[in-house]
Amino acid sequence: MSRIDVQTLVAVFEKRIEALEKNPPDKVPMAVVIKMLSESIDQIIKEHFVHLVRKDIQKLINKEFLEMKREFVSKTVENILTDDDFREVLEKKIKNQVLENIK
Repeated sequence: MSRIDVQTLVAVFEKRIEALEKNPPDKVPMAVVIKMLSESIDQIIKEHFVHLVRKDIQKLINKEFLEMKREFVSKTVENILTDDDFREVLEKKIKNQVLENIK
């Protein structure tokens, strides 16, 4: 897993500091300040892990989709090429085109 972006944490602290500047610390108890900072850290950590989980899920979905696509294409091509009627029609078309080009 990747680390939490330090710039993101700094940005959150800056937002909280701006909120404190609107209500100066002498009017706001220290417990409130600590709680605000603690909640902001918890929120950023949660968002970080949610982002990581979404990223992992997206990778897994893409991987599974590609595998399903490969299987589908492989089976479809195999069915087309093993079909006797299709092969006969294709052989006749190729034969006719070769004969027309020779003339």
